[in-house]
Amino acid sequence: MIFDRKMDKPGFFIRHRCKLRLLVVFIVILGTTAIAPADTDRIIVVGAKSYAPMEFIDENGKPAGILVDIWKLWSTKTGVEVEHRLVEWSKAMDDVAQHQADVVSGLFYSDQRAGTFDFASPIMEISTSLFYHNNIDGINHVADLHGYRVGVVYDDYAEEYLRATNPDLEIVAFSTTEDMIQAAVSDKIRLFICDTQVGLYYLSRLDKSNNFRYANRPIYENKLLPGIIRGNSALQKTVSKGFNAISTGEVETILQHWIAVPPHRKFSWKWMLGIIGVFGAGAAVILLWSLQLRRRVIVATSDLEKKNVQLMASEKVLRESELRYRTLTENSDDCIIRFDRDFRHLYVNPVVKRLFGIKPGQFIGKTHTQMGFPDDMISTWETALNHVFTTGQKERIEFQLPNRIWIDWLLIPEKSSDGRVLTILTSARDITDRKKTERALQQSEERYRLITANIDDVIWTMTLEFDLLYISSSVDRMLGYKPNELVGVNLGNIVTAQSFIFSRRILEEQLNRGKKTGKYGNTRRLELEMLHKNGTKLWTEITASLMIDARNEPTYLLGVIRDITDRRKAEQEKQILQEKLNRSKKMEALGLLAGGVAHDLNNVLSGIVSYPDLLLMDLPEDSPLKKPIITMRDSGKKAAVIVQDLLTLARRGVTTEEIVNLNDIVKEYFDSPEYLELKRTFVEVNVEVDFESNLPNIIGSSVHLKKTIMNLVSNAAESQSRNGWIYISTQSRYLDRPIRGYDHVNEGDFIVLRVEDAGEGIDKKDLLRIFEPFYTRKVMGKSGTGLGMAVVWGTVQDHKGYIDVVSEKGKGTVFELYFPMSREEKDLRRKETSSNIPRGNRERVLVVDDVKDQREIASDILTKLNYKVTAVRSGEEAVSYLTDNTVDLLVIDMIMDPGIDGLETYRRILELHPGQKAIIASGFAETIRVTEAQALGAGIYVKKPYTLHRIARAVSKELAPH
Repeated sequence: MIFDRKMDKPGFFIRHRCKLRLLVVFIVILGTTAIAPADTDRIIVVGAKSYAPMEFIDENGKPAGILVDIWKLWSTKTGVEVEHRLVEWSKAMDDVAQHQADVVSGLFYSDQRAGTFDFASPIMEISTSLFYHNNIDGINHVADLHGYRVGVVYDDYAEEYLRATNPDLEIVAFSTTEDMIQAAVSDKIRLFICDTQVGLYYLSRLDKSNNFRYANRPIYENKLLPGIIRGNSALQKTVSKGFNAISTGEVETILQHWIAVPPHRKFSWKWMLGIIGVFGAGAAVILLWSLQLRRRVIVATSDLEKKNVQLMASEKVLRESELRYRTLTENSDDCIIRFDRDFRHLYVNPVVKRLFGIKPGQFIGKTHTQMGFPDDMISTWETALNHVFTTGQKERIEFQLPNRIWIDWLLIPEKSSDGRVLTILTSARDITDRKKTERALQQSEERYRLITANIDDVIWTMTLEFDLLYISSSVDRMLGYKPNELVGVNLGNIVTAQSFIFSRRILEEQLNRGKKTGKYGNTRRLELEMLHKNGTKLWTEITASLMIDARNEPTYLLGVIRDITDRRKAEQEKQILQEKLNRSKKMEALGLLAGGVAHDLNNVLSGIVSYPDLLLMDLPEDSPLKKPIITMRDSGKKAAVIVQDLLTLARRGVTTEEIVNLNDIVKEYFDSPEYLELKRTFVEVNVEVDFESNLPNIIGSSVHLKKTIMNLVSNAAESQSRNGWIYISTQSRYLDRPIRGYDHVNEGDFIVLRVEDAGEGIDKKDLLRIFEPFYTRKVMGKSGTGLGMAVVWGTVQDHKGYIDVVSEKGKGTVFELYFPMSREEKDLRRKETSSNIPRGNRERVLVVDDVKDQREIASDILTKLNYKVTAVRSGEEAVSYLTDNTVDLLVIDMIMDPGIDGLETYRRILELHPGQKAIIASGFAETIRVTEAQALGAGIYVKKPYTLHRIARAVSKELAPH
């Protein structure tokens, strides 16, 4: 260290020159080469005015100190004139940053400072220590400071270091080192951090060296560097060269001048022997005296140990108290200040800079008068302070500053053990917004009372905690309450629990978003379910605005309530209808897509389905080929049924011409391989049936009805794990009112198929979509294709029926399918065989189809049925052929590409042969084009793939006399 702790005499510097030399490390590059002058003949060097002995203003008002002399030496070396200015430390750095000076005389490096300054070659190395009062123990480093207020110089490296490494410390910043040490001597702070030699200098000058100690090891040791504004590399180079040219001896000469270090003397044996003689005599005396003193020391030590334990406990309590106090004040939004009896500021929290633009350290030790506040304000403040010092009672006043800001000022006395007021702790709060809000609220409420008397909507204001402040008289008509019954009542008491939770979440989101962005938004519309005084519920639309004060802080809510119960009911009904329409359109669109695929598949299947019938007509009954051909035909028909499943998505294409009985359909399903496989897979699921006896028939497709039952039973089984059951029943029922999910049904008799299970049930959100194609909760390709329920829905639609579903998660599902009842008997329709297939009588038939295979299949079947057949490959060829020929019947494919389709072909032929008979064929689902052709005179629509029975009946019926 350069200085000893007991620096109480001028000779201190002489006695401790060795310590000084150990601390100061000079970075000097030896050399005697002359330095070229800088680009300028004069620079301004700026430093701290209270940084003795490094630099300070002497009694003549001129800069003096070690750094001042070193810079003079630098000027001699470089030939550049130096003007040395000394100001407050923070201003010194600001002057260079603002180009009002060229170089900071010396400062420590930090990343933050490197953003503003470039640094030249080092001047010397300086240690920085932690100083603390003698009555404090256990302080060795920064880690021991928690609970204490620590003094630093504002903008000094020590402040930056502490805030970076120990941000939770309570730091008190001072304008200068001298001000800080004066505060320490006055017991306003008990610990401070500064450069070791500077701190010792000021303590010695104030004759307080014995009152303070410093930690055994420095907090840090840094090189003192000249600081130049970033980017001025020329000046940086000049400054560095100058310091590199200064020798160690030249620097020591300057140090010896300031610290009065004497020259080295030769060692003297005579002087040493004299010292030893004196020491020996003294030692003998001390030895005798120490024996007598030893007993006294033992007794005194015991007392001191007890007192030390008490002192340490007191120090701990004090540190904890100071820590709590610091946490409170540093995080407060109010301006907290402590005054002594001379009205000087002893403590000011950081809020003061935000409120007044003045750094906290500039207040310390000064009165309002010294700070330059207006006289009338000083009079108001000091009157209040005097009152508290005199009476010892708390005081609270409100006053308005010249800038029209309202302040609520609380003054609390801090007393000694004898009740004397030592200091006053004050808290100043800006209440301007509160004043304005209160006044504005009073005015607005007067206006609201005038407006709300004659409107049906309810106007209200409430706190951010949802407590009603005001509500208009129209609330009586809407909710049955008088206004005075609801003022002060929380919103949660007049809305449902769900609506209240929703309201709180919306407000919290808006407040959090506003804190992050500074934008709280304006108006929000919410639909809440409110509670009438009589207990009934009604839906309301609440328009709410978050009111903001001048500081952009939310203060209260303002809004309007409107009864929308009728509107909401209408909207819900509209939404249900729209969802039905959307689902219907979606399924129709997907159906059209599936139908297009089915068209091509039907063309492929035509040969597989059609030719076996022709072969069977020529085979004898005992032919061994008959069974495999029948198998091939039946397989093709099964494939055609799968195509029919795709066509059901378009809500058309299913032939519903059989007289069937649902009891028989269910029984046939129980005999099917699909059901037997299901029973093997789901052994623990029990299936029960309840058939209505003498159940009337329906008109429909047995294949698709059986597939519908299969899909429902399969889904029911898969929804259950163990010990499940499925209940299937049939019954006749008369409908005279809509069932669930329908606004209208055709009144009449229906046959109801009911399938009920004890499975896991269906969520409400899934229940709305279960009939959509490819929507499934099962694993696609493993336990479902996503078409099963779509086929069920399509089959019911094709049979002009209705479907009702009841399900609840965890409580199973019930499907009820309604099919129009038929009074026809099942045996009225003959089962067709090859012996009763209608045949022709050499009538002329023209087949029009763009697909060669389809032309050949139709021609072969019709030829086999004894018709005279001609085939063409396009509509244009058909028109050309009939220009010179006539036929008894046309078989026209509806879709032909390229060229004109079946409808256009038929139109042109009618122009040549009005009344021409025709039947329409297609592998696609029945379309508007088919309907239009039939409206022009075409007969039956025949679906591909062609079957012998289907085309035979259609041709025979069309050729029959009408």
